[in-house]
Amino acid sequence: MALVVKQRKDEAAAWQPPPASYAPPAPSSPPQLPLALTAHAQAMAQPPSLHKADIEARLSRLNDLLSKNMITQAEYEAKRQQILAEI
Repeated sequence: MALVVKQRKDEAAAWQPPPASYAPPAPSSPPQLPLALTAHAQAMAQPPSLHKADIEARLSRLNDLLSKNMITQAEYEAKRQQILAEI
């Protein structure tokens, strides 16, 4: 047991921290992604464009829900404003 303790103390005394001026080498250029991944990343970064037909369909569905008393007038107005704000 004493031998293990002495060996650990010797290892700790011999350990030297890396020099403070050490810095890992900088990459020469950023890694290049395959073209398909780059296009996908760009598509994901941009919000999807809403088509006029899509907005009309959502508003029509909202009107149907109101006419069938499935939502209240307040819910209708709130959702309608949300849809129109997306334009």
